[in-house]
Amino acid sequence: MIENIRSLQPLDGVNVLDLSQMIAGPAAANILGEWGASVVKVERPGGDPSRRLGIKDADDSQDLIFDVLNYNKQCIVRDLSGTDGREWLEAYLETADIVIVGLRPEASEKLGLGVDRLWEIKEDLIYIRLTGYSDWWGDVSRRGVDSILQGESGLMSINGETSGRPMRVGVPVIDMCAALAIVNAALASILARERSGRGVYREISLIDSALFLQTIPMAEFLNYGRPPSRNGNASPFAAPSDSYTAKDGDMSISAYLPNQWETFCSLIDAEELLEDSRFSRNHLRVKYREELRILINEKLKKWTVEEWGDKFDRANIMWGRINGYQDMSEQIERAKRDGGPIRRVKFGNLDRWIVNVPGIG
Repeated sequence: MIENIRSLQPLDGVNVLDLSQMIAGPAAANILGEWGASVVKVERPGGDPSRRLGIKDADDSQDLIFDVLNYNKQCIVRDLSGTDGREWLEAYLETADIVIVGLRPEASEKLGLGVDRLWEIKEDLIYIRLTGYSDWWGDVSRRGVDSILQGESGLMSINGETSGRPMRVGVPVIDMCAALAIVNAALASILARERSGRGVYREISLIDSALFLQTIPMAEFLNYGRPPSRNGNASPFAAPSDSYTAKDGDMSISAYLPNQWETFCSLIDAEELLEDSRFSRNHLRVKYREELRILINEKLKKWTVEEWGDKFDRANIMWGRINGYQDMSEQIERAKRDGGPIRRVKFGNLDRWIVNVPGIG
């Protein structure tokens, strides 16, 4: 029988102190809790701001965003600027393994939460600092959140329609990438500490995470000096690989490899495209993707999304529906019922549906 990570609890006995708020840091600490770590979240008087975002039903006593990012923790309120709060912190740190600090450097130092001070208390502590910006950007003390960093990092410049305005991604993708980076840093630091016996300091920034998300277009710019463009739903380096319009709605199709391209043209009754020099190679189809999209859409009007999907499945052509959440109701129910990525957890006095981290089970 294959066991999932949650049942194995590989971080059992590891104590984590979460001194972060909102999304990235709390999400990271929550994942460590999924793997068996004991996580204590310290909130300042008034609580984590995500408790007050108002994402809840009228009969809910708790904010949904806070709950889904903190259900694996013991949440307590401490004023770390006061004597009682600092005494509590020093006592807790004696048994802590990892601390995640989501304060700007000067605020950390003012509260006595800088790495050197905490190492005086616990010399083998793993200290992970989360910041909005990095030193290389110019001012690590600047406040930064996902929506701002999407713009500053260039991510918005490559997202959106070709002739439209830059657009932000519709989820806090930088926050969640940073959360996974914190988890990676924590796990690697546990191994490093076992080998050296010393504490470990790692710094994760939202700006670094944002650039990592753009590894491929950033590499093109760094190596060739070519700034990427916005391409709507089209792949920047493959065609046809885009969203197209069938008789009753839109669908995604990817058929850019030579054998796929030939099969695709035959299926949609467009063999003439194989003889068109504009579309003879992938890089040319990318160059003339707008013209190609118009021709493909004209052919796809003959059948519905499901009818084309059946044809593409039989021919091993990659395609997909373009779903709203409500369109995935059947799959979501299976995910809840059959060990998929959705499960119910209890937090406070409420039960919440949450989405598992991939691989945790």
